[in-house]
Amino acid sequence: MMGNIYDNLLQFKGTWRDYQDRVQTNSQKYLADRKLHIVAAPGSGKTTLGIELIRRLGEPCLVLSPSITIRQQWLERITDGFLTDGCSPETILSNDLKNMKMITAVTYQALYSAVKHYEGSLEDQEESGEESAGDPETAETVDFRDFDLFQSVKEAGIRTICLDEAHHLRSEWWKALETFMKEMDGATVIALTATPPYDSTPNQWKRYIDLCGPIDEEITTPELVREGSLCPHEDYIYFNWPAGDELREIEEYQKKTVRARDELLADREFARMVASHKGLADPEGYSEKFLDDPKYFSALLIFCQAQGIPFSPYLKELIGTRGKLPELNDEWLEVLLQGFLYDDTESYQVLEEKRTELLGKLKEAGCIYRKKVWSSII
Repeated sequence: MMGNIYDNLLQFKGTWRDYQDRVQTNSQKYLADRKLHIVAAPGSGKTTLGIELIRRLGEPCLVLSPSITIRQQWLERITDGFLTDGCSPETILSNDLKNMKMITAVTYQALYSAVKHYEGSLEDQEESGEESAGDPETAETVDFRDFDLFQSVKEAGIRTICLDEAHHLRSEWWKALETFMKEMDGATVIALTATPPYDSTPNQWKRYIDLCGPIDEEITTPELVREGSLCPHEDYIYFNWPAGDELREIEEYQKKTVRARDELLADREFARMVASHKGLADPEGYSEKFLDDPKYFSALLIFCQAQGIPFSPYLKELIGTRGKLPELNDEWLEVLLQGFLYDDTESYQVLEEKRTELLGKLKEAGCIYRKKVWSSII
């Protein structure tokens, strides 16, 4: 068996905190399934801990991050906190899939581009060989013509994959990552996150755990406070009943929002706009997108049921119900409006001025705050 390739190249220059020591001490016993999944609160030194785990495994590593900024933070942390004197960063570090080194840090978007090009499924890439994203935090334009991702990974000897905040992925990036990991069978996975997707659907959670493995260790905020890594704080809440004038203002405000809700539910034009959702006409084609946000999907069907808008029985089966859906209430209406006005606008075939007109009425009634629709208001 080969020795540790990072000997004499990487060595932590600081002092480990107790909770970091604990994770390192226990890490070996968690690697029986070749997966190490760490949940670490912000400020716990998650990246530094990840670098040490990579160093201890002693094999070439590919680090995947959700943005260019975070990708660069990995490389800077290695250089500043681990690189030994006399060792040049360019010798062992890279941010380029086409020029991989001992540790290569790239974004999930770059991996997505390389995988899609390898599969030959990006039609617009057939001509240019390039792929980029519009978000400046993730946008990278890379020419992957004549590039075999999997052959290059094999030649670089990559045997460790470090996934930083994997649950933040867009759906298409997630699919590309799963394709890549199937080809990396036998590689060791280090998964690091500050916020596991506890609020995801059962299917989404299973998908996440299948990739990252069960959570092995968690560094909590109280541990940071106890060691002095994070300052403790207290929130003081003073409860007070509104004065007469304030109470009358609140009551008037509530009357205004109730009128806005009642007018909206009586508005046949709004019902027609909701009925234009593409998923109602193409239920099977939209099934995956619906399941990505089941609460919003349910709100759409509940509104349709309340307004007598027909939809395919397949959609009820998709959310696991065959009987009557819940009654439409303010909370469900909030979820629907959030999608209609902000989060799912492209799915509704409506004139933009109609949406803008409705948005103006709700803002005037005080039902919108910082691009959020509030059920407590409606």
